[in-house]
Amino acid sequence: MKAIFVGYANKHAGNVYRFINPNTNKIILSPDMKWLERKYGDEKNVKPSIISNLYQDIKVYKEADDDDTTTTDFETAFLYGKLKEEIYMEILTGYKEVYAYLGKNKVLVLKMAMYGLVQAASQWFKCLSDMLITLGYNPCESDPCLMYRIDEEGLCNILMFVDENLIVGSRKAIDKVTKEIKNIFSVTVSPRAMEYSGSEMNVAENYLCGWIGQPDLYKNLEKKFGNMLKGQQSTETPSTPGFHVVCNIPEAVFILDHDQKLYRSGVGMLLFLVKHTLPDLSNSTHELLKVMDKATEGHMKELYRVIKYTMDTKNKGLKLQSEDTDDKWKFKAYSDADFAGNKETQISVTGYVMYFMNVPICWRSCEQKRVTLSTTEAEYVACSEVVKDLLFIVYLLRHMKIEVELLIRVNVDNIGVIFLAENQNSSDCTKHVDIRYHFIRQYIKDGTIMIEFVRSSENDSDIFTKNVTSETFSRHSEN
Repeated sequence: MKAIFVGYANKHAGNVYRFINPNTNKIILSPDMKWLERKYGDEKNVKPSIISNLYQDIKVYKEADDDDTTTTDFETAFLYGKLKEEIYMEILTGYKEVYAYLGKNKVLVLKMAMYGLVQAASQWFKCLSDMLITLGYNPCESDPCLMYRIDEEGLCNILMFVDENLIVGSRKAIDKVTKEIKNIFSVTVSPRAMEYSGSEMNVAENYLCGWIGQPDLYKNLEKKFGNMLKGQQSTETPSTPGFHVVCNIPEAVFILDHDQKLYRSGVGMLLFLVKHTLPDLSNSTHELLKVMDKATEGHMKELYRVIKYTMDTKNKGLKLQSEDTDDKWKFKAYSDADFAGNKETQISVTGYVMYFMNVPICWRSCEQKRVTLSTTEAEYVACSEVVKDLLFIVYLLRHMKIEVELLIRVNVDNIGVIFLAENQNSSDCTKHVDIRYHFIRQYIKDGTIMIEFVRSSENDSDIFTKNVTSETFSRHSEN
């Protein structure tokens, strides 16, 4: 029987796969499955977890104001979820004798969620969020994973991430909510939030600065690629300057399946580093993502170069230290685009980075959705993308009762973008631009954002659109 694979089971459920019978639309769990074929698509988007990085940033400044943080880890979280659908599961090997009295051709009916079900995560989230709402927490309209409560103990914010929660607030407020949660769930509470979402957080004793790193991931890289990197020359940049991955190379010789699997594993580890702590690897990883199923020896060598650079700079991390001297919460952003950066499709590459209190919390390197006809249009599209994320973060902070200083400055290195954003006039060169990108005009008009010019040499987002020289890379990455 051919079926559609929709999920794995893990150690909590045994070696069980979850799939759907396309003929009956029934959901079935079975330990037996034969893979036919799997194709890997081209991932073209490198973007971090905004809320996680923002919270790690706020953690430093909140603790400086006598607030505290903690994390909670729920045990067997997915087993709390209640199912709406009627789901059947084949009797597992080892239990067939126990249920032999049922006879042949019998299956089990699941009454609660279990690990391996697609529904398990959503049902667990519903269970947890409903519980927090009953405790008086209000969900954020911009992101339901963020909730807050204000009571006699003060303001308390909770960020939900699967079975791990990050809590920021006064110590009394934190103790109150953790006690309430313990009365309902089996949960482990860390006295202080030193690790969250795979990242390690270290804060100075005076709470004026902090550092985020991922030492466990570096150990995994060393374990998997250490022997292959012996003799590899150290470099000042992660990728070769000007390097572009070309997918459709005539008569290209692809690496073996075993090496292709290793290639995917290496890029996956780099992605997780980019997501939380290494924005300077964004464009390098974005390029390597293009050939997840058809890499050549040249692509493999470039991967080794990036990993070598990563290991050589493993003592570096994301520094959290405000350079502002007043009490206002400030944002700024840099936006850039590499016109026709994809040499095969001629699609431009968007790159941007935004700073919260002079600390990078969001960065992105991705290809645009369609071909643009000029450098100005490509930069205008990139500018609209960074404004979308800026507005999202402003809404999040307002939900946490944090007011942001307006105007928020977005820095670009193209005068045409500023003219196009601040004027309603159109010309033969711009009248075709999709109306969706013009939404930034209303936020310029109401005083939310301001588009400012910055020299290309001072545009920090330059390294997110192309692989640059060592001089340019060091100038921007050290910022």
